Amino acid sequence: MKYIAFIFFIAITFVRCKSDPKKERLEILKKSLDTISFNDTYSYEDYKMFIVENNKTITSRELCEIDSIKAQMDIEKNKLTFFSRHAQNRPIESLEKMPEILKEEYDINTVELLPGCLINDSTEYGKCYERLMQKAINKKYGNNFLDKVKRTADSIYLHENRNKIYSSKNSYAMFQRLISDDYQNWRDSIRRSLFDKMAFPKDNPMKKDGSAGFIIKGNGTIDSLDVYTYNSIEKNHLSYEEQIKKQMENLIRKTNWLPFETYGIKLKTKEHFFFTEH
Repeated sequence: MKYIAFIFFIAITFVRCKSDPKKERLEILKKSLDTISFNDTYSYEDYKMFIVENNKTITSRELCEIDSIKAQMDIEKNKLTFFSRHAQNRPIESLEKMPEILKEEYDINTVELLPGCLINDSTEYGKCYERLMQKAINKKYGNNFLDKVKRTADSIYLHENRNKIYSSKNSYAMFQRLISDDYQNWRDSIRRSLFDKMAFPKDNPMKKDGSAGFIIKGNGTIDSLDVYTYNSIEKNHLSYEEQIKKQMENLIRKTNWLPFETYGIKLKTKEHFFFTEH
């Protein structure tokens, strides 16, 4: 550990000193950084946190300089690392095989980063190593390479788990579907169609708001249908609520639903629609 601390003492001295011996110190720094390897999340976290904890006055720019030197050295040796950033609490389930595919087929390591675990990367200097690695991967394999690997991992998972119920939380294809314009337009058209077909009693005191959740199976039939209304439940409103629920259930069951098909598989998908008074 003392040796590592000495490495970063040299590193900080290098990035702060602008005198003639800088080239000599650069060679010492490179030899020191060459002894450090990132092959998983923990080793990368240890590297980042150790720099900060043992150099309390290090600036983001100085850290970026060290990271950039280290990244360039690793890229020249074809030691590439993919940094997976999870904006959510948990990654999409179907992408669990992605690190395995990257390692076995392309010899690319994976580091999974959770928000707040490492140095703040909100500035241009916060993620220099990651940025250079991403650029190197794109240059070698193409800008669509990672999306291709994600779809490969997703396809393997879905073929191995055909009977699961899928949503944007456990399938990459479902996540891509959810954020697509086509899917949003489809959902909007369904909502409008269902609401327009509803026959609300003229003396209905309830606001016309509610939602429906159900599963579309591979053959186009639905299962596990639940309809909700968002109103305060009072005795004199119960009959109206039951009328609305029954109508919505009948309309949904009579609708011809097309199952979502991807990678040659018709999936069971969890759907959720809101209906509201305009």
